[in-house]
Amino acid sequence: MKKNFLVRTGAAGMAAMMLGVMLTATPVMAAGQTEDSTEMVVGSGITMYTSYPGLTVKAGDTATFALNFTNATSSGETMELSASSKDGLEGYFTGSSNTVNSVYVPYGNNQSLVTYTVNVPDDTQDGTYHITLTAKGANHTSTVNLTLQVQELDLGASTLKAETDKQSGDSSSSLSYSLTLQNNSLEAQTFKLSADGAPKGWKVAFADSNGSSLESVDVDPVASTSIKVTVTPSSDASAGDFKIPVKAASDSENLEQDLTATITGTYNLGLTTQSGTLSFKAKANKKTPVVLDITNSGNDTLNNINLTATAATDWTVEFSESTIDSLAAGETKEVTAYVTPASSAISGDYAMTIKASADEANTSNQFRVTVETQTVWGIVGIIIILGIAAALIAVFNKFGRH
Repeated sequence: MKKNFLVRTGAAGMAAMMLGVMLTATPVMAAGQTEDSTEMVVGSGITMYTSYPGLTVKAGDTATFALNFTNATSSGETMELSASSKDGLEGYFTGSSNTVNSVYVPYGNNQSLVTYTVNVPDDTQDGTYHITLTAKGANHTSTVNLTLQVQELDLGASTLKAETDKQSGDSSSSLSYSLTLQNNSLEAQTFKLSADGAPKGWKVAFADSNGSSLESVDVDPVASTSIKVTVTPSSDASAGDFKIPVKAASDSENLEQDLTATITGTYNLGLTTQSGTLSFKAKANKKTPVVLDITNSGNDTLNNINLTATAATDWTVEFSESTIDSLAAGETKEVTAYVTPASSAISGDYAMTIKASADEANTSNQFRVTVETQTVWGIVGIIIILGIAAALIAVFNKFGRH
Protein backbone atom coordinates (compact mmCIF):
# COMPACT_ATOMS: atom_id res chain seq x y z
CA MET A 1 0.00 0.00 0.00
CA LYS A 2 2.81 2.33 0.87
CA LYS A 3 4.44 1.37 -2.39
CA ASN A 4 1.30 2.29 -4.38
CA PHE A 5 1.14 5.67 -2.59
CA LEU A 6 4.77 6.41 -3.58
CA VAL A 7 4.08 5.46 -7.16
CA ARG A 8 1.07 7.75 -7.30
CA THR A 9 2.97 10.53 -5.62
CA GLY A 10 5.90 10.14 -8.04
CA ALA A 11 3.60 10.17 -11.05
CA ALA A 12 1.86 13.30 -9.84
CA GLY A 13 5.19 15.04 -9.34
CA MET A 14 6.39 14.09 -12.79
CA ALA A 15 3.15 15.44 -14.32
CA ALA A 16 3.55 18.71 -12.45
CA MET A 17 7.13 19.05 -13.67
CA MET A 18 6.07 18.45 -17.28
CA LEU A 19 3.25 20.99 -16.95
CA GLY A 20 5.73 23.54 -15.62
CA VAL A 21 8.04 22.96 -18.57
CA MET A 22 5.14 23.41 -20.99
CA LEU A 23 4.07 26.65 -19.31
CA THR A 24 7.62 27.93 -19.44
CA ALA A 25 8.03 27.12 -23.16
CA THR A 26 4.71 28.63 -24.22
CA PRO A 27 5.11 32.26 -25.42
CA VAL A 28 2.93 34.77 -23.61
CA MET A 29 0.91 37.12 -25.86
CA ALA A 30 0.79 40.83 -25.12
CA ALA A 31 -2.54 42.51 -24.53
CA GLY A 32 -4.45 43.08 -27.75
CA GLN A 33 -2.62 40.33 -29.66
CA THR A 34 -4.19 37.20 -31.05
CA GLU A 35 -2.52 33.89 -31.58
CA ASP A 36 -2.27 34.58 -35.34
CA SER A 37 -0.64 38.00 -34.85
CA THR A 38 1.89 36.92 -32.21
CA GLU A 39 5.40 37.95 -33.38
CA MET A 40 8.29 35.88 -32.09
CA VAL A 41 11.07 38.27 -31.06
CA VAL A 42 14.61 36.98 -31.15
CA GLY A 43 16.64 37.59 -28.00
CA SER A 44 15.55 38.42 -24.49
CA GLY A 45 14.84 41.55 -22.51
CA ILE A 46 14.47 45.07 -23.99
CA THR A 47 16.97 46.44 -26.49
CA MET A 48 17.32 50.03 -27.74
CA TYR A 49 19.22 50.66 -31.00
CA THR A 50 19.54 53.06 -33.99
CA SER A 51 20.31 52.24 -37.60
CA TYR A 52 22.95 55.00 -37.96
CA PRO A 53 24.83 55.48 -34.66
CA GLY A 54 27.63 57.45 -36.35
CA LEU A 55 27.06 60.69 -38.30
CA THR A 56 29.32 63.26 -39.94
CA VAL A 57 28.19 66.85 -39.44
CA LYS A 58 29.61 70.36 -39.40
CA ALA A 59 29.41 73.00 -36.68
CA GLY A 60 25.94 74.56 -36.56
CA ASP A 61 24.18 71.48 -37.94
CA THR A 62 21.48 69.38 -36.29
CA ALA A 63 21.99 65.62 -35.92
CA THR A 64 18.95 63.38 -35.50
CA PHE A 65 18.89 59.71 -34.43
CA ALA A 66 15.77 57.52 -34.73
CA LEU A 67 15.68 55.11 -31.77
CA ASN A 68 14.13 51.66 -32.17
CA PHE A 69 13.15 49.28 -29.35
CA THR A 70 12.82 45.50 -29.33
CA ASN A 71 10.88 44.00 -26.42
CA ALA A 72 11.27 40.23 -26.17
CA THR A 73 9.63 39.94 -22.73
CA SER A 74 6.08 38.90 -22.01
CA SER A 75 4.85 42.42 -21.20
CA GLY A 76 5.51 46.10 -21.88
CA GLU A 77 7.70 48.26 -19.70
CA THR A 78 8.24 51.98 -19.11
CA MET A 79 11.84 53.07 -19.66
CA GLU A 80 13.44 56.26 -18.34
CA LEU A 81 15.59 58.02 -20.96
CA SER A 82 18.85 59.82 -20.34
CA ALA A 83 21.95 60.96 -22.24
CA SER A 84 25.52 61.66 -21.18
CA SER A 85 28.55 63.01 -23.00
CA LYS A 86 31.96 63.75 -21.60
CA ASP A 87 32.48 65.99 -24.65
CA GLY A 88 29.71 68.37 -23.61
CA LEU A 89 27.29 67.85 -26.50
CA GLU A 90 23.69 67.93 -25.32
CA GLY A 91 20.48 66.84 -26.96
CA TYR A 92 16.89 65.96 -26.23
CA PHE A 93 14.38 63.11 -26.76
CA THR A 94 11.13 63.60 -28.67
CA GLY A 95 8.11 61.43 -29.38
CA SER A 96 4.98 62.41 -31.33
CA SER A 97 6.38 65.97 -31.65
CA ASN A 98 6.76 66.31 -27.88
CA THR A 99 9.85 66.42 -25.73
CA VAL A 100 9.90 63.25 -23.60
CA ASN A 101 12.00 61.75 -20.80
CA SER A 102 10.50 58.26 -20.76
CA VAL A 103 8.88 55.84 -23.15
CA TYR A 104 6.58 52.84 -22.85
CA VAL A 105 7.97 49.91 -24.83
CA PRO A 106 5.34 47.28 -25.70
CA TYR A 107 6.11 43.73 -26.72
CA GLY A 108 7.61 43.33 -30.19
CA ASN A 109 9.65 45.44 -32.61
CA ASN A 110 9.00 49.19 -32.30
CA GLN A 111 10.56 51.26 -35.07
CA SER A 112 11.41 54.96 -34.52
CA LEU A 113 9.60 55.02 -31.20
CA VAL A 114 11.72 57.95 -29.96
CA THR A 115 14.03 60.48 -31.66
CA TYR A 116 17.18 61.92 -30.12
CA THR A 117 18.31 65.31 -31.49
CA VAL A 118 21.62 67.08 -31.00
CA ASN A 119 22.16 70.73 -31.99
CA VAL A 120 25.85 71.07 -32.70
CA PRO A 121 27.00 74.56 -31.55
CA ASP A 122 28.45 76.90 -34.19
CA ASP A 123 31.77 77.09 -32.34
CA THR A 124 32.26 73.32 -32.07
CA GLN A 125 35.78 72.32 -33.08
CA ASP A 126 36.39 69.64 -35.67
CA GLY A 127 36.77 66.22 -34.04
CA THR A 128 35.02 63.08 -32.82
CA TYR A 129 32.36 63.38 -30.11
CA HIS A 130 30.69 60.58 -28.13
CA ILE A 131 27.24 60.41 -26.55
CA THR A 132 25.76 57.54 -24.54
CA LEU A 133 22.00 57.08 -24.46
CA THR A 134 20.39 54.99 -21.73
CA ALA A 135 16.90 53.52 -21.45
CA LYS A 136 16.28 52.16 -17.91
CA GLY A 137 13.18 50.38 -16.73
CA ALA A 138 12.18 48.50 -13.60
CA ASN A 139 13.62 45.24 -14.92
CA HIS A 140 15.75 46.07 -17.95
CA THR A 141 18.40 48.57 -19.07
CA SER A 142 19.75 49.23 -22.58
CA THR A 143 22.35 51.67 -23.89
CA VAL A 144 23.35 53.06 -27.29
CA ASN A 145 26.71 54.68 -28.04
CA LEU A 146 26.53 57.52 -30.58
CA THR A 147 29.45 59.07 -32.46
CA LEU A 148 29.44 62.50 -34.09
CA GLN A 149 32.28 63.33 -36.46
CA VAL A 150 32.35 67.12 -36.68
CA GLN A 151 34.21 68.54 -39.67
CA GLU A 152 33.83 71.46 -42.04
CA LEU A 153 31.97 70.23 -45.13
CA ASP A 154 32.82 72.49 -48.05
CA LEU A 155 30.41 71.35 -50.73
CA GLY A 156 30.32 74.79 -52.35
CA ALA A 157 27.28 76.68 -53.55
CA SER A 158 24.53 75.05 -55.57
CA THR A 159 24.79 75.43 -59.35
CA LEU A 160 22.59 75.87 -62.41
CA LYS A 161 24.40 74.89 -65.61
CA ALA A 162 23.43 74.35 -69.24
CA GLU A 163 24.83 71.53 -71.34
CA THR A 164 24.91 74.02 -74.24
CA ASP A 165 24.07 77.64 -73.51
CA LYS A 166 23.81 78.72 -77.17
CA GLN A 167 21.21 77.69 -79.76
CA SER A 168 20.28 79.19 -83.13
CA GLY A 169 17.28 79.27 -85.46
CA ASP A 170 15.00 81.66 -87.27
CA SER A 171 12.19 83.61 -85.61
CA SER A 172 9.68 80.85 -86.34
CA SER A 173 11.71 78.20 -84.49
CA SER A 174 11.54 77.12 -80.83
CA LEU A 175 14.94 76.64 -79.22
CA SER A 176 15.57 73.97 -76.55
CA TYR A 177 18.18 73.95 -73.78
CA SER A 178 19.03 71.28 -71.16
CA LEU A 179 19.96 72.52 -67.68
CA THR A 180 21.20 70.69 -64.57
CA LEU A 181 20.26 72.10 -61.16
CA GLN A 182 22.66 70.84 -58.45
CA ASN A 183 21.68 71.28 -54.79
CA ASN A 184 24.97 71.22 -52.84
CA SER A 185 23.40 71.95 -49.47
CA LEU A 186 22.67 69.34 -46.80
CA GLU A 187 18.96 70.18 -46.86
CA ALA A 188 16.27 69.70 -49.49
CA GLN A 189 15.48 72.91 -51.34
CA THR A 190 12.60 74.19 -53.47
CA PHE A 191 13.75 76.38 -56.35
CA LYS A 192 11.37 78.76 -58.15
CA LEU A 193 12.13 79.03 -61.88
CA SER A 194 11.86 82.25 -63.89
CA ALA A 195 13.15 84.08 -66.98
CA ASP A 196 11.88 87.61 -66.40
CA GLY A 197 14.75 89.16 -68.35
CA ALA A 198 13.84 87.56 -71.69
CA PRO A 199 13.25 89.94 -74.64
CA LYS A 200 9.77 91.44 -74.90
CA GLY A 201 7.32 89.19 -76.72
CA TRP A 202 9.43 86.06 -76.19
CA LYS A 203 8.14 83.01 -74.30
CA VAL A 204 10.20 80.80 -71.96
CA ALA A 205 8.80 77.50 -70.62
CA PHE A 206 10.26 75.00 -68.12
CA ALA A 207 9.65 71.24 -68.03
CA ASP A 208 11.03 68.18 -66.26
CA SER A 209 12.66 65.20 -67.96
CA ASN A 210 9.19 63.74 -68.69
CA GLY A 211 7.99 66.92 -70.38
CA SER A 212 5.68 68.03 -67.55
CA SER A 213 5.46 71.78 -67.10
CA LEU A 214 7.35 73.29 -64.15
CA GLU A 215 7.18 76.53 -62.20
CA SER A 216 9.34 75.27 -59.35
CA VAL A 217 11.34 72.14 -58.58
CA ASP A 218 12.24 70.26 -55.37
CA VAL A 219 15.82 68.98 -55.10
CA ASP A 220 17.06 66.61 -52.38
CA PRO A 221 20.22 67.34 -50.36
CA VAL A 222 23.44 66.97 -52.36
CA ALA A 223 21.44 65.91 -55.43
CA SER A 224 20.64 67.22 -58.88
CA THR A 225 17.73 67.35 -61.32
CA SER A 226 17.38 68.01 -65.06
CA ILE A 227 15.35 70.91 -66.43
CA LYS A 228 14.33 71.47 -70.05
CA VAL A 229 13.98 75.09 -71.16
CA THR A 230 12.08 75.96 -74.36
CA VAL A 231 12.53 79.46 -75.79
CA THR A 232 10.10 80.76 -78.41
CA PRO A 233 11.15 84.05 -80.07
CA SER A 234 8.64 86.71 -81.05
CA SER A 235 7.51 86.40 -84.67
CA ASP A 236 9.10 89.74 -85.55
CA ALA A 237 12.45 89.04 -83.89
CA SER A 238 15.26 90.49 -85.95
CA ALA A 239 18.45 88.62 -86.75
CA GLY A 240 21.10 88.70 -84.02
CA ASP A 241 22.08 87.35 -80.59
CA PHE A 242 19.68 87.60 -77.64
CA LYS A 243 20.37 86.85 -73.97
CA ILE A 244 17.83 84.98 -71.84
CA PRO A 245 18.74 84.97 -68.11
CA VAL A 246 17.23 81.89 -66.43
CA LYS A 247 16.96 81.96 -62.65
CA ALA A 248 16.38 79.34 -59.92
CA ALA A 249 15.75 80.85 -56.49
CA SER A 250 15.29 79.10 -53.12
CA ASP A 251 15.00 80.56 -49.62
CA SER A 252 18.77 80.57 -49.25
CA GLU A 253 20.24 80.62 -52.78
CA ASN A 254 19.77 82.52 -56.05
CA LEU A 255 21.19 80.78 -59.10
CA GLU A 256 21.37 82.13 -62.64
CA GLN A 257 22.37 80.81 -66.05
CA ASP A 258 22.49 83.01 -69.14
CA LEU A 259 21.25 81.40 -72.35
CA THR A 260 21.96 82.82 -75.80
CA ALA A 261 19.52 82.60 -78.72
CA THR A 262 20.98 83.42 -82.11
CA ILE A 263 18.20 84.39 -84.53
CA THR A 264 19.24 83.84 -88.09
CA GLY A 265 17.81 85.91 -90.96
CA THR A 266 14.29 85.13 -92.12
CA TYR A 267 13.96 86.12 -95.77
CA ASN A 268 10.51 86.57 -97.29
CA LEU A 269 9.86 88.48 -100.50
CA GLY A 270 6.35 89.40 -101.62
CA LEU A 271 5.05 90.63 -104.99
CA THR A 272 1.47 91.67 -105.73
CA THR A 273 -0.66 94.55 -106.98
CA GLN A 274 -1.81 97.27 -104.61
CA SER A 275 -5.38 95.97 -104.85
CA GLY A 276 -4.27 92.38 -104.51
CA THR A 277 -5.94 91.48 -107.82
CA LEU A 278 -3.76 89.50 -110.21
CA SER A 279 -5.67 90.33 -113.37
CA PHE A 280 -6.12 93.39 -115.58
CA LYS A 281 -7.25 94.45 -119.07
CA ALA A 282 -5.04 95.60 -121.92
CA LYS A 283 -5.32 96.44 -125.60
CA ALA A 284 -3.21 95.12 -128.43
CA ASN A 285 -0.15 97.23 -129.17
CA LYS A 286 -1.03 99.63 -126.34
CA LYS A 287 1.04 100.14 -123.16
CA THR A 288 -0.90 99.42 -119.94
CA PRO A 289 0.53 100.38 -116.50
CA VAL A 290 0.25 97.91 -113.59
CA VAL A 291 1.35 99.15 -110.15
CA LEU A 292 3.16 96.48 -108.09
CA ASP A 293 4.16 96.32 -104.41
CA ILE A 294 7.48 94.60 -103.68
CA THR A 295 7.54 93.77 -99.93
CA ASN A 296 10.22 92.43 -97.56
CA SER A 297 8.19 90.51 -94.97
CA GLY A 298 11.24 88.84 -93.39
CA ASN A 299 13.41 90.04 -90.51
CA ASP A 300 16.56 90.88 -92.46
CA THR A 301 17.51 93.07 -95.42
CA LEU A 302 17.07 91.77 -98.97
CA ASN A 303 19.72 92.78 -101.52
CA ASN A 304 19.87 93.09 -105.32
CA ILE A 305 16.21 92.53 -106.16
CA ASN A 306 15.71 92.07 -109.93
CA LEU A 307 12.32 92.15 -111.66
CA THR A 308 11.69 90.08 -114.80
CA ALA A 309 8.60 89.03 -116.75
CA THR A 310 7.57 86.15 -118.97
CA ALA A 311 4.74 86.89 -121.41
CA ALA A 312 3.29 85.79 -124.78
CA THR A 313 5.28 86.09 -128.00
CA ASP A 314 5.94 89.65 -129.18
CA TRP A 315 4.67 91.14 -125.92
CA THR A 316 6.83 93.66 -124.06
CA VAL A 317 7.01 94.27 -120.31
CA GLU A 318 9.01 97.19 -118.95
CA PHE A 319 9.52 98.29 -115.32
CA SER A 320 9.85 101.76 -113.91
CA GLU A 321 12.61 100.27 -111.76
CA SER A 322 13.82 96.82 -112.72
CA THR A 323 16.48 96.63 -109.98
CA ILE A 324 16.18 97.47 -106.26
CA ASP A 325 19.55 97.65 -104.52
CA SER A 326 18.23 96.75 -101.06
CA LEU A 327 14.98 96.52 -99.16
CA ALA A 328 14.96 96.60 -95.35
CA ALA A 329 12.83 94.24 -93.24
CA GLY A 330 9.20 95.34 -93.25
CA GLU A 331 9.60 97.82 -96.12
CA THR A 332 7.57 97.95 -99.37
CA LYS A 333 8.74 99.38 -102.70
CA GLU A 334 6.27 100.55 -105.37
CA VAL A 335 7.20 99.64 -108.94
CA THR A 336 5.14 100.08 -112.13
CA ALA A 337 5.13 97.43 -114.85
CA TYR A 338 4.19 98.62 -118.35
CA VAL A 339 2.62 95.79 -120.33
CA THR A 340 2.18 96.04 -124.12
CA PRO A 341 0.43 93.13 -125.87
CA ALA A 342 1.52 92.27 -129.43
CA SER A 343 -0.19 94.15 -132.24
CA SER A 344 -1.38 90.81 -133.56
CA ALA A 345 -2.96 89.78 -130.26
CA ILE A 346 -6.60 88.81 -130.61
CA SER A 347 -9.25 89.15 -127.92
CA GLY A 348 -8.93 86.69 -125.04
CA ASP A 349 -7.14 85.88 -121.78
CA TYR A 350 -3.35 85.55 -121.62
CA ALA A 351 -0.99 84.42 -118.81
CA MET A 352 1.94 86.54 -117.79
CA THR A 353 4.43 85.86 -114.96
CA ILE A 354 6.37 88.51 -113.04
CA LYS A 355 9.28 87.35 -110.87
CA ALA A 356 11.28 89.16 -108.17
CA SER A 357 14.68 87.65 -107.33
CA ALA A 358 16.99 88.80 -104.49
CA ASP A 359 20.30 87.38 -103.31
CA GLU A 360 18.50 85.83 -100.35
CA ALA A 361 15.01 84.95 -101.63
CA ASN A 362 12.74 85.06 -104.65
CA THR A 363 9.06 85.03 -105.47
CA SER A 364 6.74 85.19 -108.49
CA ASN A 365 3.09 85.69 -109.39
CA GLN A 366 1.08 84.81 -112.46
CA PHE A 367 -1.25 87.44 -113.89
CA ARG A 368 -4.24 87.04 -116.20
CA VAL A 369 -4.33 89.67 -118.93
CA THR A 370 -7.58 90.14 -120.84
CA VAL A 371 -6.84 91.59 -124.30
CA GLU A 372 -9.54 93.61 -126.06
CA THR A 373 -9.16 94.26 -129.86
CA GLN A 374 -11.20 95.85 -132.69
CA THR A 375 -11.35 93.36 -135.61
CA VAL A 376 -11.30 94.31 -139.35
CA TRP A 377 -14.89 93.19 -139.84
CA GLY A 378 -15.93 95.43 -137.02
CA ILE A 379 -14.41 98.38 -138.82
CA VAL A 380 -16.00 97.34 -142.13
CA GLY A 381 -19.37 97.07 -140.42
CA ILE A 382 -19.06 100.55 -139.03
CA ILE A 383 -18.18 101.91 -142.52
CA ILE A 384 -21.21 100.18 -144.08
CA ILE A 385 -23.50 101.55 -141.42
CA LEU A 386 -22.13 105.04 -141.95
CA GLY A 387 -22.56 104.67 -145.78
CA ILE A 388 -26.18 103.57 -145.47
CA ALA A 389 -26.92 106.49 -143.17
CA ALA A 390 -25.36 108.93 -145.66
CA ALA A 391 -27.37 107.48 -148.57
CA LEU A 392 -30.64 107.79 -146.65
CA ILE A 393 -29.91 111.39 -145.88
CA ALA A 394 -29.19 112.15 -149.56
CA VAL A 395 -32.43 110.49 -150.71
CA PHE A 396 -34.42 112.40 -148.11
CA ASN A 397 -32.91 115.70 -149.19
CA LYS A 398 -33.61 115.03 -152.92
CA PHE A 399 -37.13 113.65 -152.75
CA GLY A 400 -38.37 114.92 -149.43
CA ARG A 401 -40.21 118.02 -150.81
CA HIS A 402 -42.12 116.01 -153.42
